[in-house]
Parts: sequence; structure tokens; C-alpha cells
Amino acid sequence: MEEKYLTKEDILNCDDLKMESVKVKEWGGTIFVKELNVKERIEFEASIKDKDDTMKAMLTMLSISICDKDGNRLFEASDIELLYKKNVKVILKLFRIANKLSALNVESEEELRKNSESIPQG
Repeated sequence: MEEKYLTKEDILNCDDLKMESVKVKEWGGTIFVKELNVKERIEFEASIKDKDDTMKAMLTMLSISICDKDGNRLFEASDIELLYKKNVKVILKLFRIANKLSALNVESEEELRKNSESIPQG
């Protein structure tokens, strides 16, 4: 079998981001959590760079990761304050899934805080 060499169009047109459906019984249905693309990863990392609020960083990650079946975000940055009112166990569960999909390797809230403090300023 001959090896296929990809073109720019092949690379840009492939759907290489994972998405997982997650049943959230506390919310009465199923949602989708997606893997971050490069731009979204930068947005997330910028959100934890200057902040000491671990939960806000987690909610920022979820506001970027929770999406509809087509991968469109359900939340905007302005919705983060509304997510503070949701069940913390659900938020932690969804964050773990988003974390796994996006290969952040953040195992706990403490590690997230430690990682945010180690990002060079400037």
C-alpha cells in the first residue's frame, strides 16, 4: 500500500478534535465536552496566568469545552459567573473530562494552582 502524503487542504479539513457526550443527571440530560483547539488552549492558559482563583480557571475551561453536537460553544466568558451557581461535583466531573480530552495533565485543583503560579510572567 502506498503511503499518502497530506496536503495543506487535507490537514486543514480533517476533524482531529475529540468530543465526548456526557450524561449529567443533575442537569436532566446529556451535554458534549470537546477537546480544545490551539486558540482555545491559549485562551484557557491566559485565563489562569494572572489569576489565583482555581475554580474560575476550571469554569473558564468548561465555558470553552462544553459545546453542542456540532462543537459550537454553549457558553461565553461572560457566562462564567453563572456557572459558579452549579453543582460543584458536576463541575469537577466535567472538568476532569475536559482535562483528559485536552491533555492538560491537571489532576487536581491544587495542581492547577501550582501550574498557574509556574507560568512565567512577562
